[in-house]
Amino acid sequence: MTRRIVAALVNAGLFAGLLTSGIVGGAAPATAVSATTFDPGMIITDSAFYDSNAMTAAQVQTFLDKKVLTCREDLSTGPNDPIVCLKDYTQKTTAKSADAYCKGYSAVTQTAAQIINGVARACGVSQKVLLVLLQKEQGLVTNTYPSQYRYTKATGFACPDTAACDTQYAGFFNQVYMAARQFKKYRANPNSYGYVAGMTNYIQWNPTKSCGGSYVTIRNQATAGLYIYTPYQPNQAALNAGYGSGNSCSSYGNRNFFLYYNDWFGSAPPTAADLVAADYLQRGGESKLGTVVSGPVTVGKGAYLQTTTGYLFVDPDGDSTFMGSDWRITPLYWDAGGPSGSWGWPQGDRTANAEGWSYRFEQAAGFGIGGAPVVLTGAMYTSYARHGGESSLGIPVGRVVSPTGGSYIALERAYVYVTTAGKVTFQGASWSMTKTYWANGGPTGAWGWPLGSRYSVSGGWAHPFTNAIAYGVDGAVRIVDGAMHDAWVGHGGDGTVGIAVADPITSGDGTYQEFTRGHLFLPAAGGSVFLASGWRVPKTYWKSGGPTGSWGWPVRDRATISGGYRFDFTHATVWAVEGKVRILQGAMYDTWLAEGGTTTLGAAIANAQSTAGGSYQHFFKGDLFVTSGGSATVLSVKSPVTSLYWDAGGPDGLWGWPLGDPVTVDAGDRYEFEHATVTVVGGAVTVASTPMYDAWSARGGASSLGSPITAAVTTAAGTYQRFANGDLFLDSSGASVYYGAKWRVPVMYWKAGGPDGSWGWPLSNPVRVSGGSRFDLSHATVWSVNGKARVLTGAPYDAWTAAGGERSMGTPTTNAVTAGGGTYQRFTKADLYLSPNGKTVRFGSSWRITASYWNNGGPKGAWGYPTRDRVAITGGYRFAFEYATVKIVNGKVTVIKK
Repeated sequence: MTRRIVAALVNAGLFAGLLTSGIVGGAAPATAVSATTFDPGMIITDSAFYDSNAMTAAQVQTFLDKKVLTCREDLSTGPNDPIVCLKDYTQKTTAKSADAYCKGYSAVTQTAAQIINGVARACGVSQKVLLVLLQKEQGLVTNTYPSQYRYTKATGFACPDTAACDTQYAGFFNQVYMAARQFKKYRANPNSYGYVAGMTNYIQWNPTKSCGGSYVTIRNQATAGLYIYTPYQPNQAALNAGYGSGNSCSSYGNRNFFLYYNDWFGSAPPTAADLVAADYLQRGGESKLGTVVSGPVTVGKGAYLQTTTGYLFVDPDGDSTFMGSDWRITPLYWDAGGPSGSWGWPQGDRTANAEGWSYRFEQAAGFGIGGAPVVLTGAMYTSYARHGGESSLGIPVGRVVSPTGGSYIALERAYVYVTTAGKVTFQGASWSMTKTYWANGGPTGAWGWPLGSRYSVSGGWAHPFTNAIAYGVDGAVRIVDGAMHDAWVGHGGDGTVGIAVADPITSGDGTYQEFTRGHLFLPAAGGSVFLASGWRVPKTYWKSGGPTGSWGWPVRDRATISGGYRFDFTHATVWAVEGKVRILQGAMYDTWLAEGGTTTLGAAIANAQSTAGGSYQHFFKGDLFVTSGGSATVLSVKSPVTSLYWDAGGPDGLWGWPLGDPVTVDAGDRYEFEHATVTVVGGAVTVASTPMYDAWSARGGASSLGSPITAAVTTAAGTYQRFANGDLFLDSSGASVYYGAKWRVPVMYWKAGGPDGSWGWPLSNPVRVSGGSRFDLSHATVWSVNGKARVLTGAPYDAWTAAGGERSMGTPTTNAVTAGGGTYQRFTKADLYLSPNGKTVRFGSSWRITASYWNNGGPKGAWGYPTRDRVAITGGYRFAFEYATVKIVNGKVTVIKK
């Protein structure tokens, strides 16, 4: 049975006491320990009591100096009464011969500190014990004016309470030496005195028998020695008094030993050797465990001793265990190295189970099953212990089985597996997965060995095996095994593919299974492919119908290419490059393969485009055209014709569709298009094409006008086509007019309807005029001057033209304004009014009437529109308006309201 013995030993602390004779309290320190914690069965540990290396002479001297800061020599009564404090005391020692208890001593003059240290080392007791003994017997350590009498009987050796001191042992050195030797003598002969360690002893409170006493189980030899030396224990009154006096039945020697030692040196914890020795006594000592054969042996922070019946252990935590010599487990334990071996320390006494016995160790568990031990060690034990050991998993129901690949053991409520690769697995015996596993043959079956204990996944758990993985998610069990499992492992397992969320689906072309991070495919043609659900291409793939869709089955894992990836399917190849997906499928895919595929054309850099004439697609090395009739053409990116073709607008542009691959002619190549024939000889390109292409080329082609953005349009006035940077107009004579796409006037022209609008057909390229340009069209003239556009069209345009145009009218300073039933427009040389009565009137800009008219509000003012041209009268002119007649005679203006 395991017993905790540390607490009792710590509570015992370090003990001291003063016998009833001598000083009750002396110069007591400010106590830090309560006397009520005094444990009569363990006053001080053996390790502390017999530690002869506890202090050096210098440390003893420093200790004494601190206890007496000033010695009161002034209290001496004369030469026969010298006052010498212990810190200053010196004497010549007496030579002592070595014996069974001490190493002997030389005659030499020494200080008290040197004597204390020397005797401690010669006899094997602690310097601290001797200091406390001197204090509790005669108060010598703290006394500031000790008499010589105190040195004569310094340790109280041979000075019993009931008789005088034996003078042959008088004197400081003799007292210290003989006291130390006596304690060693007690230890060497533990059964020769009235108090015996490991036994229950009756110990009086006081020399007076009538005061009574109590029974005390003395748990170590040091405590037994203190009782032999001072054969009384403190009663409750003495303990309650601390360093003070109790009652008439009190004794103080062992109490004060406890208090002084603890207050001066602290409560030293018991060593492992202390613990195992004490436990030996607690367990009955020789009568129960036999005599000690060897030990205690300290191993790390634990210890053990061997007796004639077995081994007693106290581990570093203070737990004790006994192991019988004749137990079957014992030789196995020592073969494994004992406490320092692979099993570690025993963890409690053996316990009975249904089959025999259980034994616990730090790193192993042993069981007596059917008369023979079963031992779990290493990784198998670690798993067993981690999952609750015997209390949770039960005891073995068989022995460790080790087929090829590892070992396993069946327990009452579980299985534990360890593979040769070091994988450790735990399975509950009641789990449905465990039952299925064993139904499939266990470690020697199709699934193979577990590769670790099951682990949590979203919605459930996963359990990996050598040739399979099982998932229990949302109440459903999914098995990944066989070739699918091999593929799952090959593609990274849980970390990459995720967990199975559906059973495999098989069609004529293969099998696939859905996982949390994508789909795993086993094409009938062989191999395996993983498509992650987060990738752009697989999302498009499933939208196209997956394996039964237009792309067909994936045939290999995605391949890394410059800037992205390529995905190959039975009926398509798809590229994901720089964040864009390019799909090649159907007739274009078949043609691409027929034309050499990646070798000839490379990867798609755009998706296929369809027009009325067929489809085309751009590839890294060239462009592929498939007409609606099925004929194919390849234009290599290295050919100078290809860039010119796309500059001309491609299939919907100036040249139309290519009509076949280039043909070698003479010293070059000829390319046929719907609307052009192009030859390349010695790097020189010659294009035989339409007038529009010629005009476009003459004006700089793609570098100037850019590529077409519309097809050519033919009207009665001519043909026009719009390009990225401007527009070309060809009249019936072949003359061309160019309007820039961003010019102010062409933008307005197209808003007005272009060639079919109110402005009509452009008649010439823009004419430069002061401050800008003029645009002449069949039904309009437009100026763009100083950042403003002035449009002259319709009736104002006709009237302006009839009036002499720019020669007599100048250029517009405003656009035409329609108001009050008429229209007017102002020019640099004159104003033009189309009155509501249908008359057209011209006012010169410099005429006096013009300024007066506009000062009166113009057509919107009080006079209204002019209704006829001016009429000459004597001395001037008369002007007719809608609401007034105005005369200007000899410079005088007269207004006659109607």
